[in-house]
Amino acid sequence: MTPEQTYNIDFSKLTRWLLPSFVRKPKMMYWMLALATPVIVLYGDFKRYRKTKQYQLLITPQVCYLEKMLNDTFDFTLRRIRIVDAIWYPATNIFTISESKPVAVYTSGEGAPLIIYTDGEAGLFQDDFIVEVPAALVFDENQMKANINIYKLAGTKYKIQTV
Repeated sequence: MTPEQTYNIDFSKLTRWLLPSFVRKPKMMYWMLALATPVIVLYGDFKRYRKTKQYQLLITPQVCYLEKMLNDTFDFTLRRIRIVDAIWYPATNIFTISESKPVAVYTSGEGAPLIIYTDGEAGLFQDDFIVEVPAALVFDENQMKANINIYKLAGTKYKIQTV
C-alpha cells in the first residue's frame, strides 16, 4: 500500500462493511450514509488541505522552484515568468575635498589594499534577483509579492519587472 492509498477511503463501502449483515437494508444504508455525510465533507477538506501542503513542501528557494510556483499560480498555460540575477555594479571611490584622498601604504607582497565600504558608500545592492513578468500577463502584484516572500530566502531582495 502506497502512502497515497492510505488516505483513499470509500465511505459507502466502509459503512456497508461496518453495518451488520442482518441490518443491511437499503433504507438503513441510506441512513448510515446520511449520518456519515459530515465526516465525508471533512474528509474532502482534509484531502484538499493535504494536497495543498504537499505542493507547498515541494517549493524551495531555488530559482527553478520559485519559477515553477509563479508560473503555476499566474501563468499556467504559457509559463513565461522568469527569474534572472540582478546586475551588480562595483562601487566607485568618491572622496570629498575635505576627506582628501587617503594614501594606501602596503608592501608589494601584500598586494593591493582591499577597500571596505559601508552600505551608504556602496550605494546598497538594489536587488538579488529580478522577476521578469511579460507585459501581456494580467496579475495582482501584491499577491505575487506575497507568494515570493513565502518562499524566498530571508534577507534577499527582489524586484518585479514587466518585460
